[in-house]
Amino acid sequence: MRAGETDKAVSFKDKKLFDLIEDFVKKAGYNGQIDIDIFDVNGEYYISEVNPRFGGGYP
Repeated sequence: MRAGETDKAVSFKDKKLFDLIEDFVKKAGYNGQIDIDIFDVNGEYYISEVNPRFGGGYP
């Protein structure tokens, strides 16, 4: 990330991460596009920020 915009990203699949996102979205009641910032700290995922828009790395 540079100046708040995504400079480089890596895609991967992780069931633990998908489960966290699905649970969070259901509990929060989001509907539509959102940008969720999640950090991996020693194998644990932490949600740090949620914005109701497409993220800068979307295109």
